[in-house]
Amino acid sequence: MDYQQLLTDVKQYVLKYFEGHHDPDLLYHDMEHTKGVVASATQIANHYQLNDEDFFVVVTAAWFHDIGYLIDKADHEAAGAELAGAHLKQLKVAEALIAKVKECILATRIPKNLPGSCSKLCAMPTFFT
Repeated sequence: MDYQQLLTDVKQYVLKYFEGHHDPDLLYHDMEHTKGVVASATQIANHYQLNDEDFFVVVTAAWFHDIGYLIDKADHEAAGAELAGAHLKQLKVAEALIAKVKECILATRIPKNLPGSCSKLCAMPTFFT
């Protein structure tokens, strides 16, 4: 699986989605915030030398973690996870991998509910708030 190409596709999709669904009420959870979270997630993933699949999961979750604010501010994590799942399915990503990405996005909920080890990285409050 070409994770780098998938990450490029994810990035393009999310940036285009933000551009097409601009919400002036989002003063913090916007495209710039998302780019910062992706940079931080990438830094953390590199520090922990995640394998290619886990790196893909963490960085993809970072791209989608707050996009749900454009759909449902009250349950933005679930909305972002569903949007990620739908997009990844279009990219023909395996269901098991989609489930990991969605789990990672949902792990950013407050209070924290951390079922998997990869989710612990996604739920670090310094980077995913």
